[in-house]
Amino acid sequence: DGNVGQMLYRTEDKGREYGKSVRSGEFRWFVRQTGSPDSRRGTIMFLHGAPTQSFSYRTVMAQMADAGYHCFAPDWIGFGFSEMPQPGYGFDFKEEEFHKAFDELLVTLNITEPFFLVVQL
Repeated sequence: DGNVGQMLYRTEDKGREYGKSVRSGEFRWFVRQTGSPDSRRGTIMFLHGAPTQSFSYRTVMAQMADAGYHCFAPDWIGFGFSEMPQPGYGFDFKEEEFHKAFDELLVTLNITEPFFLVVQL
């Protein structure tokens, strides 16, 4: 029906079994992963927009893994199944903080080679 609130309600607790929690820096991220680290075609990082979560990438991630890619899709800090820090207690949801946390996540996931970045607005 086009109602964002209804869409989020229908997906808010779906798909936890298709990912895992990863501690990176100060935060716990929920990350979905498909394909193999040895994939011949490279790595794709899928980033969801607000106010969604990585669940929206579940189908395309499976397809890209079948096509030979290693895929990741984290839930951003404060979204989906990732940690929900309170503003004023170490994370104020500012752009610089998201960049720093994402850079730390790349290190934690051992993504060191150039990779493809797919971003949802």
